[in-house]
Amino acid sequence: MTGLSLLLLPFMLRAATGLIVASLALSPVGVAALALNLAGLRFTLMHLGLLGAAAGLAGGVDPFLAGMTFIAGGSLLFGPVADWVKLDVGQTSSLFMTGSLAAAFLLLYKADVPAMEAFSIFTGSILTLTPRDLAVLSLFGAGVLAVLGLWYWELNLMLFDQELAAALGVRASAFRYAVLALLGLAIGACLKLVGALMVDALLMLPAMAALPLARNLKHALVLSSFFGLISSTLGIVASLQWDLPISASVAMAGVLVLAASQGVRSIWRLRSSSAARTSA
Repeated sequence: MTGLSLLLLPFMLRAATGLIVASLALSPVGVAALALNLAGLRFTLMHLGLLGAAAGLAGGVDPFLAGMTFIAGGSLLFGPVADWVKLDVGQTSSLFMTGSLAAAFLLLYKADVPAMEAFSIFTGSILTLTPRDLAVLSLFGAGVLAVLGLWYWELNLMLFDQELAAALGVRASAFRYAVLALLGLAIGACLKLVGALMVDALLMLPAMAALPLARNLKHALVLSSFFGLISSTLGIVASLQWDLPISASVAMAGVLVLAASQGVRSIWRLRSSSAARTSA
């Protein structure tokens, strides 16, 4: 059994379905994160995932589950801790990143657990996706889309004018922290699919491809899902056809989609400039 026929295998079909569900439902989170300048915080959350994996191994718990729990918990605590210690987002991010990485290495050393197993969260384990994992991911994806739909007015207003948003009753800092929490949950959901190092393939690259081409926020959210779907589909097909790692194939497909979107944008600009010179 070779090529696309491998999709007949249940574990391979679950892996492909999980990637497609995640790309459709979670890519719009990247749009919100990029729009509110929260994308850089994902690195801090990934370090928290490593700490969680180390703690899970030390306690006899699945490292992926522990890593997802630490990421989700950290994203929920980030905002309140920043307010409590009176530090800005960048300083609080450095505090979390450095502290979690130091704690992870100390725990790995003292608990005498295999470090490579903890670092497995950086590569993912998509082929071990279970039917329960897929069901949870699907429910979570539906929840994410529902939340973004409920927050659409606030998010659109925040992008247009944060002072106006505050005047109309939107608590800007609280809303940013809520989006950060959603980003953390999305990263946690992607861990087993593509690993922490390639989370951008599902969350950020589709959003980066969509934003330059979008006419408005709604268009950007829809386009990000579409580009995420294209990236996942191309990655899966390339992986099966040429015997390549799925995660890396999806990431490379995302890079190519982003490059294509930038090319289309450049062509639009050239045409607009040419039309303006002609009319002048």
